Amino acid sequence: MKQTIEFYYNLRIENLHFQNQIYYFNAYGQAFELRVYQRSEEELNQLFELQLEAHHQDSSYQQMILNRNQQMITWIDQKPYVLLKQNGDYHHLLRLEDLKFLPVYQIRNKQYLVHFPWTTLWMQKIDYIEYQMAHLENEYPILAESLWYFIGLGENAISYVVNTENEVRRETVDHLVVAHRRLKSTDMRADYYNPLTLIIDHPTRDIAEYLKSSFLEGKYDLNEIEAFLNGVALSPYGYRLLFGRLLFPSFYFDCYQRIVEKEIKEEKIYTILNRILEYEVFLGEIYQIIKTYSDIPPVDWITKKM
Repeated sequence: MKQTIEFYYNLRIENLHFQNQIYYFNAYGQAFELRVYQRSEEELNQLFELQLEAHHQDSSYQQMILNRNQQMITWIDQKPYVLLKQNGDYHHLLRLEDLKFLPVYQIRNKQYLVHFPWTTLWMQKIDYIEYQMAHLENEYPILAESLWYFIGLGENAISYVVNTENEVRRETVDHLVVAHRRLKSTDMRADYYNPLTLIIDHPTRDIAEYLKSSFLEGKYDLNEIEAFLNGVALSPYGYRLLFGRLLFPSFYFDCYQRIVEKEIKEEKIYTILNRILEYEVFLGEIYQIIKTYSDIPPVDWITKKM
């Protein structure tokens, strides 16, 4: 692989090592990583443009490096790779508190990679999964049995966000920003600044996904969450969006997808199913915290359990 990388990128590399499906190395005193590109071909040019703009505003973002043929993708052993140059010290775990201080940037050119509003994408996801499971229920009995609870939760989230859009006015802080597909509590700062994870969305996306991940990891601290929400700049519209996104069980649908794509065994879903009641309590606790700062409407079946 060393010779292949040197050939395609005209680099003289050292300290090459392979970890978690990523090749790490140094060249001319700078750190690089070569990783498989896992998004659609249609998004590639848009991602390149987005990372240029994001890097212009914050030089900590990693940069996508073109190969000797001036292409972003390099095919090696029938796999599409992208080379990233690191531009900072990323070897720190991303904390909830960091999301208050790490910069999020408003993007002027918004026609690409926009994932907002969420409701259309959520409805499409649910419709597709319902259709898919009609053909897979015998193969995946655990998913088939649990799916309808999470579809119902997802439909609650859709209604909540739709009502928010109809009832609450957006404010200046509700602009679209550079966000991430899935920000996790186990991420390092390198993951935050990885351009291959970027999308354009409302600022509450990253907060909600981080909080859901914290719950799944069993490492959430309600006092820390309360302190964070007390200091973060959210409008009444943003607080309602945040709770609506917490309602949507993206973690279940992500796990579902990995199972039907044969990446993991079906039994892995039990890590979520065994904590359904705990998650309902978690949502109720987060609701009470948000209610302190903004008069968001309740979800009756959750608040009645408190």
